[in-house]
Amino acid sequence: MSINNSKPLCVIMSFKSFIVGVTSLITAFIFCSCEHKITLPEIDEINFEEAPKELKLTDYFSNFHMVQLEQTEDCVFLFVDKIIDVEGSLLVKTRSNEVFCFERNTGKLRCKIGTLGEGPEEYLHMAGCIYNPDEKVVGIIDAYKNKMLCYDLNGVFKYQKEIPVKVALISSAELSKDGYLMFSNNLNSGPGAKTFAYTVVAPDDSYFDFDPFSPVYVDECATEFASRPMTVYGDGFTFQKFLNDTIFRLENGHIIPKYKLSMKKQFPSKELVAQIGPFDWVDIFKMSKSSGYFSGFGRIFETDRFILLEPVYSDEEGYFWIDKESEAGYRVPSTTNVLNELNLIIEGRSIVSVKGSNSNELISCLEPILSKVGLVTLIDENPDLVPFSEELRTLFENADPQGNPIVIIYEH
Repeated sequence: MSINNSKPLCVIMSFKSFIVGVTSLITAFIFCSCEHKITLPEIDEINFEEAPKELKLTDYFSNFHMVQLEQTEDCVFLFVDKIIDVEGSLLVKTRSNEVFCFERNTGKLRCKIGTLGEGPEEYLHMAGCIYNPDEKVVGIIDAYKNKMLCYDLNGVFKYQKEIPVKVALISSAELSKDGYLMFSNNLNSGPGAKTFAYTVVAPDDSYFDFDPFSPVYVDECATEFASRPMTVYGDGFTFQKFLNDTIFRLENGHIIPKYKLSMKKQFPSKELVAQIGPFDWVDIFKMSKSSGYFSGFGRIFETDRFILLEPVYSDEEGYFWIDKESEAGYRVPSTTNVLNELNLIIEGRSIVSVKGSNSNELISCLEPILSKVGLVTLIDENPDLVPFSEELRTLFENADPQGNPIVIIYEH
């Protein structure tokens, strides 16, 4: 008696159909996403709940370092865009596109990094600032020269390097430990407009774009879709895509979805935003107010314990935290009432105005005139209000309200 091991034709056809279907799905995902390399692991879903009053975010940090940045005739500024803690120094990029180096422990000014000008050691327009720990240089990205000018921590010019892609219209830049340079592009309709939200330059100077803006568009203008949509963590980047509810990782050129964000307000789709007309943050805000959509995140930061997501309109939405160990999501409400906001800061229930992060810390930056008047008054008038650190009280009591901003470093 012979035994027939062949399978029925319908089973074979079903299996082939399944393979074709899966292959098509993966192919469609790759091409629709316009990704360089895609990795598809299990993805965790984060549900955000309003943070309970007893939750103190500062309890997750073991040490706090606070300094007021020194002010001199040549170093006066109000607003900070980015802070990098490195080599015992704080690199501070101001909103007016200057970079200063301060001593981390004292806040004393060490030097200015680079100057605006047309000379070979000067930059014409700063589009971003990074630090290269391997070469121990500060890189200022010049959008007009399309070069990165590099200085040491004493402000001495070392060399300049061509950037293999156009960076005329970027909102931020980051350098990972494995040597990848990542840019977030502005939405733009002019010459050289980028059609993708991100451009990544590999260590060998090859590059790729991903995350298409289409069908969203702008008319005769340039606007950022987020002020800092990616952050360096570990050997790669953690970032958010344009109008997307998922947090991603980029490591060695591989793009990996990490967390699916379950929000009470949904992200508007690109198609819906495009139907409104040219992209405009005012229109997005109006839509979020009238239709209950989420206006999106403007900044992202990460430590070993947390991912902090700061909305474009934090006054309306608050601040969103992901506890990576418990995979719990918290929303700390924000408010236009300054005293209420300061109360949350004093108690350690909220960490606001974050300008930098690394695996061990978050770096916050506050205006001294607001903090001195508000924080000191609140503490004095509310004897039951306990500051998360007594150093906070001392710092603001002695702060110069007309001086440069105050930096608070929250350390794990």
